[in-house]
Amino acid sequence: MEYFHGIKPDQNALKKLTADQRRQAIDLGIGAVVRMIYRDGFFHADLHPANLMVFKKPGSKEISVGFIDLGMVGRFTRDMRKRLFYYFYSLVTGDPESAARYLTSLALPGKRADVEGFRRAASDLYTRWLITPNFKDFSLGQVILQSFLLAGHYHIQYPGEIILMVKALVTIEGVGYIFDPEIDIPSAARKHVRLILLQEFNPLNMLRDSALILPEMVDVLRKSPLILTEGIKVFESNLNKPPSGPWNGTRGTLLAGFCLLAGALLLAFHGPWFVWTAFFVVAVLLEIRS
Repeated sequence: MEYFHGIKPDQNALKKLTADQRRQAIDLGIGAVVRMIYRDGFFHADLHPANLMVFKKPGSKEISVGFIDLGMVGRFTRDMRKRLFYYFYSLVTGDPESAARYLTSLALPGKRADVEGFRRAASDLYTRWLITPNFKDFSLGQVILQSFLLAGHYHIQYPGEIILMVKALVTIEGVGYIFDPEIDIPSAARKHVRLILLQEFNPLNMLRDSALILPEMVDVLRKSPLILTEGIKVFESNLNKPPSGPWNGTRGTLLAGFCLLAGALLLAFHGPWFVWTAFFVVAVLLEIRS
């Protein structure tokens, strides 16, 4: 425990900070929130203005931003964090269709869910928002919250952690508006999401991610000769059978689909070329015979 001697981000802060310091505080706050949500997947889940502090060193123009009261945190799985990042990236870079597509991929559809209808409605909502993306008329936090409320009309649910994410975004946007009423959050966030994107596609990070799935790739390669042998046996046994019944062509099509899928998986995991090529050839022959 220690006492934070700082400045609360309210109207009184406008008298204590210069315009440059306020802009610096906005950039630090947005960068911190974007990184902890979309890069780390581990974030402050109870963020509100009272839990933010601005620190100003005496005699220095440089400031820093602090977060307090981290009694509640949010966590995203690796896959969810990546999808949410691509969603947020599409949103702030002005691609409403991609944003709607990534958001839909996170949906938990109910029995009467209309996923395609929701995707179209979300895309329309983001297109309208891009016309006036500012805090006063249509804030970033509002458009994200409205998209999740819209999901209810299409019988679609989302993980509860996402609402905590919205709360953090709304807070940092609201504080930013106090410091600068003309703030454009999408423009301010672009720099930070692009840095995360560069980190995501950094060759070293990609190599590390590939190492995580290496055991699965090795297992697929180890089993590929057995899968190929069994596939050829099935192919030979069915090749000599005379056509019988209306489902004969369907069986051949299903088997061809299996060979095509097996070949595609091996190709995706960089399996031996002769193995996935054989699967593709068998799939073509089966389909022709069907």
